[in-house]
Amino acid sequence: MEGNNSQKDIFAQYAEYFDQAKALKEQGKVEEAIETYRNAIKLNPENDFYYFHLAIALKDQGKLDEAVEAYKKAIQVNPVKASYYYNLGNIFRDQKKFEEAIVLYKKALTRNPQHDSCSYNLGNVLKEQGNFKEATEVYLKTLQINPNHSSCSYNLGNAYKSQGMLEEAAQAFKGTLKMNPRHASCWYNLGNVLGELKKFEEAVEAYRKALLINPKHDSCWYNLGNALKEQRKFEEAINAYTKGIEVKPLHASCHFNLGNAYREQGKIEEAVEEYLETLQIDPKHLSCYNNLAMIFRSKGNIHQAIELLQKASKIAPRLYISFKISNLSKTSDLLSIKQFDNFSSVF
Repeated sequence: MEGNNSQKDIFAQYAEYFDQAKALKEQGKVEEAIETYRNAIKLNPENDFYYFHLAIALKDQGKLDEAVEAYKKAIQVNPVKASYYYNLGNIFRDQKKFEEAIVLYKKALTRNPQHDSCSYNLGNVLKEQGNFKEATEVYLKTLQINPNHSSCSYNLGNAYKSQGMLEEAAQAFKGTLKMNPRHASCWYNLGNVLGELKKFEEAVEAYRKALLINPKHDSCWYNLGNALKEQRKFEEAINAYTKGIEVKPLHASCHFNLGNAYREQGKIEEAVEEYLETLQIDPKHLSCYNNLAMIFRSKGNIHQAIELLQKASKIAPRLYISFKISNLSKTSDLLSIKQFDNFSSVF
C-alpha cells in the first residue's frame, strides 16, 4: 500500500507541475513555465509529453536550438507520435533547412497519413525548393484528406502555374474561390492565368473582383489595364492605369503603359508626359526611350529622337549598330532619318 501511495504522490506531482506550467504560460510567464517543465522532466526523464510542451515553450521564446533538442528527446522517448516530427519539421522549415523538414514531415505522415497540415506543409517546402511536380502531387493528396483546405487549393494553383499548366491552375484557383470568395490574391492570380490564356474578358472580371476586396493592389490595377488594352478598350485601360498610379505613384510600368494607351488614342501630348514620367522613375527603361523617340521622329524632331536613342545605347551598349551614332547630328536630315530608322529597329 505504501508503494502505491508513493507512486500516486509522484503522479500527483507530475500533474501539479504540468498545471502550474500551463498556467504560467497562459499568463505570459514563459520563462517560468520553461523552468517548471524542466523540473517535471527531472522527476521523470522518460515522459515525452513534458519534452513536447517544453519544446513548444522554447520555440515561443525563439530558443529554436533548445526547442529542437527538446523535440528530439520527445521523439527518442516516443518515436510513434506524429506531432513531434511535424512540429520539429516546422522549425527546420522556418530555418530554411528544407531537406531536414521534408524528412521529418514524411516520417510524421507514415505515422499519421491523415495529418492534412503536415501534408500541406510538405507541399509548401517542396514548392519552396522549386520541386513543383512533387509539390503538386502532395497538394492533391492533402485535398483528398481535407477537400475544404482552401490554402492548399490556392497553393496547388500556384504550383500548376509555375509548371505552365495554366488550365489546371485556373481550375484550382476557381476551386479555392468557391471555398473563400474573398481571397483577393486568388482572384488576382486567376486573372493572371486567364490573361496568359488570352481569356481577357474573364481576366478583367477576376481583376475587378480582386479590386473590390483590395482596391490598393497596384499590380492588379496595372494588369487590369493591360487586359483592357488587349481588348482595345483604351478609355477603361487608361482609367485602370491611372488608379494604379494613384495607389503607387512611382509605378514605372503603369506610367509607361498609360503612355502607350494615350498614344493608341492619338493623345500624343499625354503620351509624352507619361513617357517622361516613366524615365524619371526608371532612367534605364529602354522601351520608353524608343517609344518617345518614335514620337519625336514622327513630329520631325529627328535629332532629338536620336539623342534619346543614344542615351538608350549607353544603357545597353550591346544594342549599338555598325555606324557611328555620335556623328548623326551633323548629317543631313535625310541621312538622319535613315540612320534613325536603322538604329531604332534594334530596340
